[in-house]
Amino acid sequence: MAPSGSYGAAFTPGGSPREIEALLGGITEALNELRHLDTEAGGHAVDGFAAGSARVTEISRRYGEPYRLGVVGDFNAGKSTLINMLLGRRGAVVEGVVATTGTLTELWWGGTESGEVLDQDGATLFRGTLEEAQRYTDQRTVEGRSVHGRRVRVILRLPAGVLKNLIILDTPGLSATQADDATTMEALHLVDAAVLVVSGHQPGGDKTVRLAEQLRRTRRRFLVVVTKKNKIPDVNVALAAVMDTFGATADGQPVAVDSIDGLAALQELRTVAHGGDPEAVRAAQDRLAASGYTALYEHLSASFLGGQGSSGRSSQALSDVRDTLKRLVARAERQAERLTAEAEKAGGERDKHAEFVKTALFPQKRRLDRRLEDLMDLHIGELLEDVAEAAELAVEQVHAQARRMAVQGLWASISSIFTDDSGLTLAERMERMVRDALGPDRLRIFSHALHRAALDELSFGWNESDLRIDEVGEVVAAELGPVLTQVTAGAQGLVEEASDELFRSVTMMCHPASQAVAATEMLLNDLGIGAGAQRRRGQLSLARRQAATGVRATRASLQEAQGKFYRAENAKIFKRLKAEADRRAGEGGRLQMEAQERSRQWQEAADVCARLSDACGGLGPARASA
Repeated sequence: MAPSGSYGAAFTPGGSPREIEALLGGITEALNELRHLDTEAGGHAVDGFAAGSARVTEISRRYGEPYRLGVVGDFNAGKSTLINMLLGRRGAVVEGVVATTGTLTELWWGGTESGEVLDQDGATLFRGTLEEAQRYTDQRTVEGRSVHGRRVRVILRLPAGVLKNLIILDTPGLSATQADDATTMEALHLVDAAVLVVSGHQPGGDKTVRLAEQLRRTRRRFLVVVTKKNKIPDVNVALAAVMDTFGATADGQPVAVDSIDGLAALQELRTVAHGGDPEAVRAAQDRLAASGYTALYEHLSASFLGGQGSSGRSSQALSDVRDTLKRLVARAERQAERLTAEAEKAGGERDKHAEFVKTALFPQKRRLDRRLEDLMDLHIGELLEDVAEAAELAVEQVHAQARRMAVQGLWASISSIFTDDSGLTLAERMERMVRDALGPDRLRIFSHALHRAALDELSFGWNESDLRIDEVGEVVAAELGPVLTQVTAGAQGLVEEASDELFRSVTMMCHPASQAVAATEMLLNDLGIGAGAQRRRGQLSLARRQAATGVRATRASLQEAQGKFYRAENAKIFKRLKAEADRRAGEGGRLQMEAQERSRQWQEAADVCARLSDACGGLGPARASA
């Protein structure tokens, strides 16, 4: 982003005007290349690159214009009268005993008298005669009140010899209104030097002292002029008081003038100069000197308008540009530091979310999977115990019935019961008996308890405080309710599907239906009714072991089915949390890269402005730390 051109080379105040103008033009171009950064910093800021470019453009424009001398001071201190004396004519600027000047008034050379009014953007509001334009400078008029406080410039052009190499800026008086004070303070950067006007009756108020300090801070040389000389009881005492107040900041000794008498002496001198009377000329010159005009003009010519002022003006222009660039350097470096901090924060967010997935989400998913397995084992085990007890009760009922029938000699009836349908009727009867023994709500209670326990594990496990990171937990919490509702419906269906096989297996384990005839025959043999008891006991033992194996398989199948279902739901919640954390980590990484790039751009902008400031040469480092 470094600007093109040769204006990065060092430049000293002794350069030619053409070199200075080329340097200022290059700086303006470079700042225009950086103005796109203003939007990021909050729009067209008053301290942005666009404003800086406009400021340097204004300095460059003024540098190509005649020397600018500002006239500042309290209202009613005699500024306007002093200006009229310097111009050698009455009424060039409006005078009055109350605050009259309400705008910034610029007096330029013109072959004919004219005036114009420009707004703060340079657009023309009025152009016409000198007298018509003067009305805009006087806040007592309708025209003056219409532009008062709007930062307009009134330019008056007139053929006064002093203006051929000089522009005089008349400013509103201090202490009249806050708007006038602001206009005067803002005008200081428009002048190359200033005349600080104080009344002989009041050598300087607080605001005048602050204005002098502002001139010193902006490196504007200024001369203190004490007006109303003829009304001061002791001029030397007044000058000493002024020297005590402003001597440390002003340029040279203060000058006392009587503007009214000086203007009259000038007009008299012009008149007698054409008459050819040497005595009259000397008398007019003496009167002019007595008014203070001669000393004032000589000081202005030597210090501000002559050789010292010319070279000082080059230094002043470069100094003003350097001040602008130093402010831009500081602003750009603040922006770069802010963005670097943003990049570090975004990188921290990225790392935090990535670490969250690694150290919190994955371990929690594994913990919940294990907890769910334990829950399956616990609740299915309890159900099997209840079913086993119910089956034992059913078997005892069958035994009791067999005994009664045997005792009653109803072997034929027993035989017909056991042999019908190869024992299937007995198995169905025993299954019904087991269900009846358990009660109609036991399966529902089992299903609800298992599901409620699994739901609590998932809900509590994923909402633990140590798993919360920013709003991730809150985002997933909003989705967790619908997910767990789906779990409820699915779990109920799984239990119902597995229940039939469960009951059959447990019943077979307790008293296998396929061996019911053999078992009953064994029982009858014990009662002396049957035979082959030993063989039947072996068959019954084998059937029990086979049934126990079936129950274990059924239990494992049910646990796996239930566990798989809840683990799948656990994985869904995990994936949602992980996806959100990954998204935030990715967002943090993206923001980090963007902030790093923007910080680099601002740092490059700071470096460009620092090099441009150094190119102005010899006026101190651009950075405070340099």
